[in-house]
Amino acid sequence: MKATILSEAITEAFFAYEWKQLANGFRRYYAVEVLQKRLRNYITRNCSYIDDTAFGISYYNNYKIAHTSPVDYQYQLFKLNDDDFILLSIRFLGTDITKPFVEIVHRTFPMTIATMTKLAPLIKAKYHAFSPKNIRFLDGGNVLANIKAPFYHDLHYVVGNMENLRTLPYPDNYASIRLQRPSTGNNFYPYYDRTYEALVSETPIYKELVAKEQAEDLQALADKGYLFLAYIDGEQAGLVAVDICSEYCLQGFCVFEEILSEKYRGKGYGKALQRHLIEALAIHETRHLYGTIDDRNTPSLKTALGVGREKIAAYVFYPL
Repeated sequence: MKATILSEAITEAFFAYEWKQLANGFRRYYAVEVLQKRLRNYITRNCSYIDDTAFGISYYNNYKIAHTSPVDYQYQLFKLNDDDFILLSIRFLGTDITKPFVEIVHRTFPMTIATMTKLAPLIKAKYHAFSPKNIRFLDGGNVLANIKAPFYHDLHYVVGNMENLRTLPYPDNYASIRLQRPSTGNNFYPYYDRTYEALVSETPIYKELVAKEQAEDLQALADKGYLFLAYIDGEQAGLVAVDICSEYCLQGFCVFEEILSEKYRGKGYGKALQRHLIEALAIHETRHLYGTIDDRNTPSLKTALGVGREKIAAYVFYPL
């Protein structure tokens, strides 16, 4: 594995491989020309970080590890042989400096156990100063849906076309829930904060699965009209917030938060709440609803799949 210089041929090789991966899921949701443009832009942007010293300095200042320098935080391009290339980046799980991993940002070959057995020692040596715990890559076609150890899933992209989702039968408890945007001056954050902390107290791993949103960020979504409070029998029972985002080759409403009070969890209200959200967003032209959901977050995955969304891609870990 040798460092190499970026060329148009390499970016095209990245595009050619990743475009094949998108066939299984993404093309059901977006036009070919739209996907191709997004993918090319995504690859171009990531490759620009190879020589971006300002990016390296900024990243270094935020996640400073002993015996490293800003150049170690820039993206690294390597040549494995005449046909295969790989673009790497150091990352930190949940922005936790004690949980470093190496992201395979782009590649030109499939990730198999045989491939990783050869590649892992080389990557580990390259990033030894960080002591990374895992290697992560995007399975863009979700072809590893039934992966086996030592691979394991991290985040899933779960997507739905809301026009189609609205044609599905209403879930149980749909009639019991009412959604409304918070009125001006409604300080909804204390409710959210209490509910989130209660959930963490009940299920400590939740803090690792879903980061708590800050008050100013949720207020910004409320100001856009993208945050809703849920009521059951007149009692505040939950909160859901979205925003229009672009991520990888996806574009649409991204779910930022969905949370229910303790007394309503585990009873199917999550699906009913999300279906109300889908109905409420009908006034907007944006058709797609997506989110990244941790593989360990079974309730959120069950809710998303329960309203008709589907997994179309996933990040996969390989332990070092």
